[in-house]
Formats: sequence, C-alpha cells, structure tokens
Amino acid sequence: MENGKVLSDNSIYANYEAVGEKKPNLINKGYAGTYESNPESIPGKFKDYFFSTPEGEQFVFATAKVVASPYNDFVKYFYSIRFGEEEEALNIQYHPLTMDCLARDMVKYKVLKNGEPDEEAWQRLAANWKKNKTLIDDRILSLGSIRYYNNSPYHPEETDRYLVILHEHNIYYKDSLIATYELSQNMASTLPGTSKEDYYYYLNYPDGKPYAEVQFQIYSSKLFVWPAPLKDPFNIYTAERDEAGIIKAACTFLLNRQSELAANNK
Repeated sequence: MENGKVLSDNSIYANYEAVGEKKPNLINKGYAGTYESNPESIPGKFKDYFFSTPEGEQFVFATAKVVASPYNDFVKYFYSIRFGEEEEALNIQYHPLTMDCLARDMVKYKVLKNGEPDEEAWQRLAANWKKNKTLIDDRILSLGSIRYYNNSPYHPEETDRYLVILHEHNIYYKDSLIATYELSQNMASTLPGTSKEDYYYYLNYPDGKPYAEVQFQIYSSKLFVWPAPLKDPFNIYTAERDEAGIIKAACTFLLNRQSELAANNK
C-alpha cells in the first residue's frame, strides 16, 4: 500500500485515496494514550480511506470516527469500514497499521476477482477480522456520542443536535442571549480537584450571575457540568473535542434539565 496503490505481485490490485482534514481540537494538556490507540501520536495519519478498482469503482469505505461512552473513561478512535452499499460496518479500533492490514487482506482474500468486487470474499475477510481485530463493541456505539474525526466533503452533513447558537463568547437560545462563557486563564476553579490538564469554563447569565461551570479533559469521555449553585457535577458523555462543541453540549444539557425540572414542578 503506497502512493495510492495496493499492489499484488508488483501489479496494481486496487487504488486508494486518503482524504479529510482533522477537525479542530482543544490542545491536549496531559494523558495522550498509547501510540497504538491514539492517532494524535502521528498527526495526519487518521484519514478517511476509499478503495477502488483499477477502473475507478469505489468498493470499500473506511471512515475515521471518535466515540465517547459510559463504558470507557477515555474516548475511542476507530474506523467504520463498509463494503459497497452494505449497511453493516466493521468498527475497528484505531491502529496506525489498520489500513495497511486491510489492503494486505483484500489481496489475501481476493476481494477483487477479475477487477470486480466479490462480496463473498469480503464476508470471509470480515469474519476473520471480527475474530482477530479489536472491535468497538455495539453497546459502546449504541449508548455513545459519535462524531467524525475529519472534515471531509464525502461526509453526509452532520445534523446540529444542539439547542444553542454561539457568537463570540455569547450563548443564544431561541434568538435570545441566555449566557456568556469564558475560559479560566489560570486553570483554577472555585471547585475542588483542579488540574492543569483540565479546561474550566465559567458560564454566567447576562447580568453576570453564575449559570454553571464546565470541566473538560481532551481525551476524557466525560464532560463535567455544575449548574449553579450545585456542588456536585453531572457527567455528560460527548465526543466533541473543540470549545464550541463542548459549550453547546453543556448548554443543551442545562436547558433540557431546566425543562425537566419545570415540568416536574407543575
């Protein structure tokens, strides 16, 4: 697998394309995982891959994704790999050699026969990978928060699931300013358990009164939210890794909680 070509006996077996630019993240301040599990160890390696026949027909799609789940303290990076139009995907935990192994096994299992995709051969490859590769459990995916790792023109447009809109450091809900936010510059909080690895955000009502505090670590699955004046945080699981996504996730939780409390008090 080299320079856009998958080779077999020095002949071109298939072509591939690696696309996508990493979505913006907050800067990591601490835990970075292992070389094998964390694509941040090799910047630019965790791309979306498309494999095509020598004639140009795309037949395998490997999409780079991130999932945060209650089952894991840290986010998981994985490839969601599909063959043709099949709905079922192989969800394989990231490793820097995963795509090289996939290309090698496509040749080994003869996924292309006479230049055409062979579904039965792919099923044999998939069955072997399910037994021998590190899969992302369906429970994690069903309960987790998932996002694309890269910005890519090939992705379907992601639906904005959040209730708020951000403009500069202002937070709007239904066209009304409901709060502002700021990052703690000295990485200190009024709450115990401060850490230099954390990002702390202070959310205030427009009149300056406290609305909430938010704590985040770049590789953690959890986002901690303290609605004022509570002393104990709520845990939110989110795959968002950038400031805007984190603030939107926290505010959407806060608004939903306010709605639930109002409904229960009727």
